Amino acid sequence: MSSDENPGVGDDPGARGDARADVLFWRRLASLLMGLQALALGAVALWALALLVIGGSSTVQNDALLGILLAVGALGVGFVARELLRGHSRVRTAALFWQVLLLLLVPSIWHAGNQVLAVGVLVLAVATGVTVVAATSSRA
Repeated sequence: MSSDENPGVGDDPGARGDARADVLFWRRLASLLMGLQALALGAVALWALALLVIGGSSTVQNDALLGILLAVGALGVGFVARELLRGHSRVRTAALFWQVLLLLLVPSIWHAGNQVLAVGVLVLAVATGVTVVAATSSRA
């Protein structure tokens, strides 16, 4: 009787362990990259709100709204990062949608004269998208 006829017989337990380790690696990496994006959003939100406190803002309403909106976005992206780490594939769409939104910002950043930041956002969005797909596609 060959292992082709009986799928459970003759399986290499080490191969299953390697597959689990690979999935865990991709989940951790995807969560780390999404977490970095959440931290960046949170930092910009704090900066916008700090401008309100120290009086460096010329448009109080705009900066207040920007700070609040970015803080809510940081919480959302942080939630996605946490759920990726836990292995929930249901946040795949949210994570990939966020990466598409980041990619849509790249031309504006580029034309604003900050090519280094544009390339950084591009690389981060593509790398995060790839890791999210790898983390949520395979199950060990």
